[in-house]
Order: sequence, then C-alpha cells, then structure tokens
Amino acid sequence: MQRPIRIKFPPFVVDVVELGAVEADKAYGAYYSETHQIKLRPSFATKQLHAETLFHEVLHGAWDFAGLNPKDGEEKIISALSKQLCAVIQHNPELIQWLTEALKPE
Repeated sequence: MQRPIRIKFPPFVVDVVELGAVEADKAYGAYYSETHQIKLRPSFATKQLHAETLFHEVLHGAWDFAGLNPKDGEEKIISALSKQLCAVIQHNPELIQWLTEALKPE
C-alpha cells in the first residue's frame, strides 16, 4: 500500500510531498503551515520510522489547525488535539490503514 498523498484536516487538505535533497539531509520530515504541506524524506531505513515520521508531522498539523500555543494549559491542548486527531482518523481511512500496515512487527 502506498503512503497517502493528501491528509484531510477538515476543512483543510495537507499535501504529503518529498523533502528536497538539502532538507532531507537535515530532517526526516517537516510540516509547513503556510503551504499546508508535510514533506518527508524520499526513503527511510524502516517502514516503522517512515510511519512514525508521518504521524509526527500529522501531530504538527493538528497543533497548527487547532490554533494551539505552548502556553495553553494541558487540558486545553489535549482536548484540542483529540478533536483534531478524531477528525483526521474519521476523514482519512487510507492513512490509518497505511500506518497500521507500516507499524506491524516484522
């Protein structure tokens, strides 16, 4: 199964694309708020690392779309993120299927 190329954060859509060569030397992935993009390295040592990196960047997107601030209290942050993640799960079954397959023990 191929990694999703778009992730829905209703009402927004985030494209999943490859990092450029220079960026890929510095990070596994990055979330870009201005362009609504998640950029990932073109290849990973393991499927699990690939999946964890994508999920990490999804969390950055959830943080961004929830409008969170590091100074917000823990309960507000958890409440906002849980709503965002529920929406991501609800609207992206292909992402959940891909993560489940990629994270299976080898």
